[in-house]
Amino acid sequence: MSGCSDSRPQTYLRGLALGLPAILLGLQLSGWIFFLPGALHGHADFRHLYTAGWMVRSGYGHELYNYDVQKHFQDSLVSREQVAMPFNHLAYEALLFVPFSLLPYRSAYAAFLLLNIFVLSAVSFSFNKRLLNLRIVWKWLPSALFITFLPIGAALMHGQDSVLLM
Repeated sequence: MSGCSDSRPQTYLRGLALGLPAILLGLQLSGWIFFLPGALHGHADFRHLYTAGWMVRSGYGHELYNYDVQKHFQDSLVSREQVAMPFNHLAYEALLFVPFSLLPYRSAYAAFLLLNIFVLSAVSFSFNKRLLNLRIVWKWLPSALFITFLPIGAALMHGQDSVLLM
């Protein structure tokens, strides 16, 4: 029926649209299960952002790029590690993390994760009108693509600031 002008997506396209997000969601969930305990113990990129916010708030902003000072504060505030995770952002970005430094590390990680999820939801919502064609395939496909996009999941897990800066 190649001459049929049906506007509904073909069966294989709908199956693909439902199957890929399901597979990617499984990868995301397994990533969260294995990564979250380590992230809560300081084995995430959020470690250096949190420490930078604390250093600025506590009057050590002038030492923000001093490796030994960063190592000392990361070890004392987050967890002991053999090497520090150097703060490699522009200095003024540390100001974004000052409010999070008022909380203990685990709570700050969770609060930053929630903020990133909120920002991601707002971005997803703002894209709704541009993704109407995907809704024809499946109503939830645009949301599923945002949720299961692996780089976004990795950024959320690591506590990176890329979602916030989006």
